[in-house]
Amino acid sequence: MNATQKQNRRAKAAGGYITLPPITKNRVAEAYYRKAMTAEMDRMITAMLAEIKRAYTTIPVQNAKYAGGKTLRNLEQTIKTLTRQYGKKLNRNTERIIKEFLRKAGIDAQKSIIKQLRTVYGN
Repeated sequence: MNATQKQNRRAKAAGGYITLPPITKNRVAEAYYRKAMTAEMDRMITAMLAEIKRAYTTIPVQNAKYAGGKTLRNLEQTIKTLTRQYGKKLNRNTERIIKEFLRKAGIDAQKSIIKQLRTVYGN
């Protein structure tokens, strides 16, 4: 038997034992987070795909002329540039989304804890 179980057993014998329900989940905060992150990723992917399509020009196979890897190098450079550019933007926007999620979840958790403390101590 661990220390918590012993303490609970002593408290129950003394008449002061109460089991509180778990802190409730904030479904609104979770839905906000999923929706905001999905929208952010969609914006980033759409913008990056448009840039990649502009950098990568297809050549008809029948008339293909080897460009010495120039197209591939241009495409690789474009992808590196986009990764740096959108990586910074994604980090900035993700931080904002997470702060808002934590704010929403914190408010709900605080209400849940206050409700449980009122159950134990009255008021």
